[in-house]
Amino acid sequence: MTDRLLRGVVFVLLLIGFIASIPSFAQKITGDVSGTVTDASGAAVSGAIVRAQNTGTGENQTATTNETGFFRIVNLNPGQYRLSVEASGFKTMERQASVDIALTTQANFSLQVGSRTETVEVQGVAPLVESTEDRLSTLFVGREVADLPNNGGDFNNLLDGVPGVQRSPGGGFQSLNINGQRATSNNFAVDGIPNNDRYYGESSLGQAAISGTAAALIPLDGISEFNVQSNPGVEFGVKGGSVINIGLKSGTNQLHGNLFWNRHTDAFDARNWFASSVTPFRLNQFGASGGFPIKKDKAFCTCRTRDSISKMSSRRP
Repeated sequence: MTDRLLRGVVFVLLLIGFIASIPSFAQKITGDVSGTVTDASGAAVSGAIVRAQNTGTGENQTATTNETGFFRIVNLNPGQYRLSVEASGFKTMERQASVDIALTTQANFSLQVGSRTETVEVQGVAPLVESTEDRLSTLFVGREVADLPNNGGDFNNLLDGVPGVQRSPGGGFQSLNINGQRATSNNFAVDGIPNNDRYYGESSLGQAAISGTAAALIPLDGISEFNVQSNPGVEFGVKGGSVINIGLKSGTNQLHGNLFWNRHTDAFDARNWFASSVTPFRLNQFGASGGFPIKKDKAFCTCRTRDSISKMSSRRP
């Protein structure tokens, strides 16, 4: 190998290493928890240890409050967490919190004087889902994704409940405008990873189609959260419109799964004003999803599948 060729190979390897080290856009697939810890009088408690434990996977991360009582736990996988705060001379305090993709959950604690071995658990309140960022976000999680009325099980239909969204009647290709932006300005992501069709400006996986179906379907049973940010952070880049971010479910320490079959027929459909009869329609959607631990508290697996059979035609006279 000549010296020139050797220098060329070394240059290419260094270039590849440099490019690989550059942070990629739209890779924010985690959430943060931040807040302040004070005593009963409102004075800051410094040196307190704040722990966040994922109730599904056992994942643990900690942070220590600074001199102003502020803490921030970063890069948490989305899910439900148990937050606990320990400080010398105070009772341990615990509560539930929800961590979501690309959002920061605000969690403030007011400690009570006592022994650290004593625990005060905040109960009877909804999990924290407050964002400290001015993202103008609309978030659907858990039962909201699964139980909201949804013709065809298309996750794009969740956008009907988002302020500022305009969709063309009947849905279909490039039918979505958010806050006056063009249909090609939307920024789609799955677990924070870009999901954009660069040519048409639509989502690459899960394009909206007609009749309540979708061109390539991500099953609702596999979605943990659906997040629309109308004023997204700079980490997303790519486009200037809203970010439509889908979070997928992951495995946990518990074996879980389900089977489903959704059937839609024309039995209760209304007749088109200009038609003499109801248009025949059959849509059968079926599939399964599941998750399980590979190694408890360390590695997990999740799998999902979905298929559909549909038929739409006009009656013969």
